[in-house]
Amino acid sequence: MRVSGKHGSMTEGEKTYVEVIALFDLMGRITPLSLVWTDGRRFDITRAGGGVSMPPLGGSLFPVRYECRICGESKMLYHESDTGRWFVYAVR
Repeated sequence: MRVSGKHGSMTEGEKTYVEVIALFDLMGRITPLSLVWTDGRRFDITRAGGGVSMPPLGGSLFPVRYECRICGESKMLYHESDTGRWFVYAVR
């Protein structure tokens, strides 16, 4: 799995929806715990920075960006608050 990292453009790569296993705490905060890739492989998220609202992207009102540590690398994971779906920008 390769997804655009910290220094890549937000539109670099292909928007790819993924399954995310997350924790919802009493305050309503979401912490992503693992990501399930389109082929079924599961990747644990060892660190997830707090969600940051982003400017509108095509088809999504205000996605929330999480800077995550996956397989020892910094990756960006996005949550569409309007649809509830998660995505990454995958570099093929």
